[in-house]
Amino acid sequence: MTTVLLTGEDCARLVEWPGLIAAMREIHLDHARGVAIQPVPRSIRNPADTDPAPAQIIPMTGYRASTGGYVLKALADAPHNRERGIPAQRSTVALFSAETGECRALIDGAVLTRTRTAAVTVAATLALAPAGADVVTIVGAGALALEHARALVSAMPLREIRFWSRTPAGSDTAVATLSAEPAFARVSLSATTNLRAALAGAGIVCTLTPARDPLITPDLLGEGVHVNAVGSPPRPLFRELTPDVFGRATLTVVDVLPIALAESGNIRDAIAAGTLGETEPIELGRILAGEVARPRGLSVFNSVGIGLQDLAAAEYFLGRSEAHEDGLQVQLRPVRTPVS
Repeated sequence: MTTVLLTGEDCARLVEWPGLIAAMREIHLDHARGVAIQPVPRSIRNPADTDPAPAQIIPMTGYRASTGGYVLKALADAPHNRERGIPAQRSTVALFSAETGECRALIDGAVLTRTRTAAVTVAATLALAPAGADVVTIVGAGALALEHARALVSAMPLREIRFWSRTPAGSDTAVATLSAEPAFARVSLSATTNLRAALAGAGIVCTLTPARDPLITPDLLGEGVHVNAVGSPPRPLFRELTPDVFGRATLTVVDVLPIALAESGNIRDAIAAGTLGETEPIELGRILAGEVARPRGLSVFNSVGIGLQDLAAAEYFLGRSEAHEDGLQVQLRPVRTPVS
């Protein structure tokens, strides 16, 4: 069996939003049906490192019965890389056949992770955002923010997207980049460093920052807003929303509850503050299955990313590469001729 190698450039060339969003929706439904397994990852780090945010390796795994697919994503999370001018997270995704153990694909994780994260956000937004919401505020202006804008525009008739960043250069660059793309021809794009102004009147808010001190407080949010808190790395030190936001929310949704309890600073802080019950968050798969009615008032989707999302994305990109005869096929192990 050959293994397909896909670079980040390959993934960027192959992605199309409707299919990837559908893949994210289906994997969460599989988890809700009990036919996809999602273990809680355990990080590996240098035990002698006393830094409050040390470099760590997180093996993210997942299995789904419907395809017999198993994924292993090696995520390296090194927050101090930002000070070195290099990405804080790097990852490689390996897709296996759980039946034979053969490696079907090796995929660079950068574009795969950004696009699958944006696709999951869209799946949650379509289920949770107030009807007719057409103004989006994106808190952050990096590569993940751009992918969220692209994914949301592909799925919703948006009227306006606002970008907030701490510096004008960040949000201005995001607006300039998307203004040149045909999909945004009919969308008003704006940039600001005034967070209150950026959030005023927005029906959908996406927070996409590695903030350690929360940026969003309840007084900044309107009554019928849906918030996607997506930017925090998978460690409790990072959070984007104050605990009071969860206290005001009528519904809090997470990827998978045990992982949110272990890794999300937003969720853990709210539970510690008494504004959110430990069993109160609802898993996204149950929302997509229609088990919970669309909320009235403020809703929050808090995501830290899970291995099952990487599994579904890897299967999606592998399928696209096969259909388009893209990617590099290699023989990782010599084929042995059977002994007669």
